[in-house]
Amino acid sequence: MNFKKILFLFIGTIALFGISVFKVSAQNESPAIIKVKGTGEVTLNPDLALIDIAIATTADDSKTAIDENRKNALAIQQGLLEMGLKEDDIRTTEYILYSLSKTDKDGNPIAGQYIYKVNLAYEIVVRDLSMLNDVLNFCIQKGANNLYGVNFDYSKRSEAVAQARDLAIDHANVNAQQIAEKLGKKVDHLLTFSVLDNTEIPLISTKLVKDVSTAPIDSGFLTVTVSVDMEFALTD
Repeated sequence: MNFKKILFLFIGTIALFGISVFKVSAQNESPAIIKVKGTGEVTLNPDLALIDIAIATTADDSKTAIDENRKNALAIQQGLLEMGLKEDDIRTTEYILYSLSKTDKDGNPIAGQYIYKVNLAYEIVVRDLSMLNDVLNFCIQKGANNLYGVNFDYSKRSEAVAQARDLAIDHANVNAQQIAEKLGKKVDHLLTFSVLDNTEIPLISTKLVKDVSTAPIDSGFLTVTVSVDMEFALTD
């Protein structure tokens, strides 16, 4: 075989290889992809309140601090049960006993002298909002001296989240259809999906007072928002 024939065969092989590569690339070309976001929102009237409250006691010895705290706690628990609250709706969230050095008039610690503090915190669920002020007043009168805040919530939140999620998916699908139409294509199939829910819970942060019966505690509205990210493949 002479040199010209070898060169011709080599060039022909390159040409055939190039055509083959081009065809494979065309057959495996990635489809057009769009990413869209959808948002769904549901507004609700809260039907329960969560009170974060605590009993703090201080004494020169730990036993006295503990006993005083326990006495107040039992009075609050018993009274709330008598008011109609359920035992499961009175939840202990914190119990701490700690000591601090006593100080002189200049604020300097006195060696070997301590005071003892006990802090017992509760989360109290009030399922009848008309009782909220009465529950707060009762707790304060019986020794609760730290009110961290009142949160309002909705007992069927999971149903509201599902409703908001469905609205978000519908919104994303509409966005995808509109974008595909503008591009002269059609939505083919879903590639990826992710969801994020966010609930805005009304919070009342109330300074501790002896009587909250006239405090302007308004449950307001509860907003449940769900966002979804969806990725679609397009087709002609």
